[in-house]
Amino acid sequence: MGKNKKVKFDKRRAIDCKLIKRSATHEGYCKYIVTIGEKDGTTHQQPVYGKDMQDALSRLLWHERTEKVVKVAEKGNGTPVMALALIALIIPAVYTAETDNPLYLLWTVGILVVGYIIASLWDNYVGKAGKLK
Repeated sequence: MGKNKKVKFDKRRAIDCKLIKRSATHEGYCKYIVTIGEKDGTTHQQPVYGKDMQDALSRLLWHERTEKVVKVAEKGNGTPVMALALIALIIPAVYTAETDNPLYLLWTVGILVVGYIIASLWDNYVGKAGKLK
């Protein structure tokens, strides 16, 4: 394939992957440079890290999927989530007032707290994804 010749693909493809060096700080990991062919025919190179070439490519795919999810999540302003949380608290509060049984409200608050913890852990995981020191 010539450098000036563009080849169009039906989907993104890893065209080339080269081992650059072994990591001095993380034993067993290597740095690779992957040449990626885009749908429009352009190519670019991206560094990836992994224990072997297959691990490095799977980390690259996971990182790109995670970035897509983060972009979609960052588009929203949080108002729908807050509205759902308020509704999730109001409905059990009404049931609690009607039945004199606080379990409805306790379960709801517990579920919201667990959801918040899971969302925080996911955000922390996404923030660290693909980064090796």
